[in-house]
Amino acid sequence: MKTLKVFSAAVVILAAASFALAQEAPAPGILTAKVTDVAIFKTGSGIFRYEGEGIVKDGKLVLGETPSPAFGTLWFYALDGGVTVESVDARDISPKSEAPISDYYTLIHNNPGKRAKIVMKDWTLEGTILPTDGGTPQIFLKTETGVAAIPQGELRYAEVADAKTTVERSTQKREISLTLKGAAEGQKVRIGYVCLQNGIRWLPSYHIDLEGATAHMALAASIVNDIADISGARASFVVGQPLFTLSNLLAPIVQSNKDMRLGEFYAQEVANVAANSKQMGVNAGRYQADYNEFMAQGEYDGNGRAERASLARKPIEVGMETTGASAGHLFYYTADSVTTAKSSSSNVVILKFDNPVEHVFVWRVAPPEVYQNAEYAKRLRDIYSGGFFTSDTVEDKGSAAVKYTEVPAPDNCIRMTNGTNDPWADAPVLIFEEGRALGQLWLPYTPAGEDAELVIGPAADIRVASAEREVKRVIGEGSSKSSGKDDLITVEGFLQIENRRKTVAKVEVTRVIVGTLVASDNNAEVTAHRAQGGPNPRATLKWTLDVKPAEKKILTYKYTRNVSH
Repeated sequence: MKTLKVFSAAVVILAAASFALAQEAPAPGILTAKVTDVAIFKTGSGIFRYEGEGIVKDGKLVLGETPSPAFGTLWFYALDGGVTVESVDARDISPKSEAPISDYYTLIHNNPGKRAKIVMKDWTLEGTILPTDGGTPQIFLKTETGVAAIPQGELRYAEVADAKTTVERSTQKREISLTLKGAAEGQKVRIGYVCLQNGIRWLPSYHIDLEGATAHMALAASIVNDIADISGARASFVVGQPLFTLSNLLAPIVQSNKDMRLGEFYAQEVANVAANSKQMGVNAGRYQADYNEFMAQGEYDGNGRAERASLARKPIEVGMETTGASAGHLFYYTADSVTTAKSSSSNVVILKFDNPVEHVFVWRVAPPEVYQNAEYAKRLRDIYSGGFFTSDTVEDKGSAAVKYTEVPAPDNCIRMTNGTNDPWADAPVLIFEEGRALGQLWLPYTPAGEDAELVIGPAADIRVASAEREVKRVIGEGSSKSSGKDDLITVEGFLQIENRRKTVAKVEVTRVIVGTLVASDNNAEVTAHRAQGGPNPRATLKWTLDVKPAEKKILTYKYTRNVSH
């Protein structure tokens, strides 16, 4: 049995240009952090762990980049002994920065007093730019003959001597600061934080190369990252459905007060209680009533502040204990040194392993039409046309050749028992046989120790045919013989398999019959089923056999069945 092995260094193919995080020393008071660990879920979210350092200023550090965590998931901690994070505060700021000028109007408007040459549709002017109000859609130019007012829409081209080519702009952002205890002024300290963020997902895919009885397998994770730069981080790729109660609601600490909607948090709480009560039998009606009352009285006044600072609610009574084992429904594939930039995608090969495999040709036999030999059929017509339906037995003792009907080819399948200690995620798989492409299939989720079957396609070099004939009929002896309308028939079945391959073919044949099995050959495995809503039971016959090259094999069986006239 092979065990899945994680590469110490993941193989990465970037879909965007490679990148490197800035290595410049941070300014005093700024915490510069990078992703060191991330658990990525297929549902579109990730749990990020950041670590960084900064020089303490006024007893604080400010995050260089503000994350976008889900409510209740942002947690800070100090990485140096003797230092603790005493409090976390946030406020809206409007930092100013220089942005490049990208149009002629802004160039002229932001360079008053400079000499300029302005080209319009029908003429050209030269002069000194006069200062104007920022909202004025005109440009004023002092020329030798006076002052020209030029509409913004007439401007075609402009040259400004010694021009300032940037403009100062302010952007509103949320600033998070940490108040530290035990850190001296100017001391360099290390800080970590963890949070759940939406905007990253992974999609699994497999590559299988078949070589005899061995499948060389590889698992890749396709990462779609729209949330944060990841460089050389440990990444875990999670299989399973995570339980994230408030993953779609941003934490209040990263929202401005005017944008925060307290009602969304309360509505989500009500929805979660209702969902839990559906499973645990807890009545959530009182929570919905509280919520309706809360909304009816008005959540906000005109300034966006809550009219009610708090709402008294009854304690939630949940009849369920929680333990650490509640995370056991998730499985983690882990790879080291994963790199993928924000707003990019990448492929990471996280596993390579060999697993035993077998080729099987699976024939699931469709019920063939039952036929009768000519003399036998004539005898039945004579009986029925004469109206004699009591205790007559008609038997076909002839030796006529079987009338086979060729049917669609069996499925060419490969079967693998997951011989590793880890489950296989359900994912598309590109499959090859000794370097030759066979197609792209779907590998179902397969726990350790269980079987997976992949249907490659029809087996063109395995020919199959089937036939069934009625060989005996007892008139009026069916399960409803009191009504004189049921007969008991005996049917012989024939399944023909011809191997046109150059190698031995392992063939698995399954035939479900409606009736009572009388006989079968070639060590058929038989599973009997009770009758469901009719006079006939059911049985499943399963043969597993090896068919040599150019060999033709015939499987036979016999059963009885109640039928109407």
